[in-house]
Amino acid sequence: ARQKNMKEELAIRYEVRQAPVERALVDLAGEGIEADLVFFDPPYGYAGLRNLILLTLDMGLIVEGGELMVECAARDLQLLPLPGDLVGGEPLKEHRFGGTVLVRYRSHGSR
Repeated sequence: ARQKNMKEELAIRYEVRQAPVERALVDLAGEGIEADLVFFDPPYGYAGLRNLILLTLDMGLIVEGGELMVECAARDLQLLPLPGDLVGGEPLKEHRFGGTVLVRYRSHGSR
């Protein structure tokens, strides 16, 4: 009920998917979804984080100028791709909250 009320109040269209991220990406791409915002909250220390970010930006799932937001532990920053590795987007900003970091990327929207 809360999700329905939020949709009505904000007058926006969104969908929350709870699934293994690799499967969700394949499903979204197969459905031709182009999102303004994608948010990932993988387990801290997730070894596939770098590839997940690169794949998401390169698949064109996010519209040009849209954002990918990734939550990770500050100790996991070394798992993130370097700016020179990014083709489908660029780093935008990091927000630190104690030992947690929210990293934002801007998509180039290439599909």
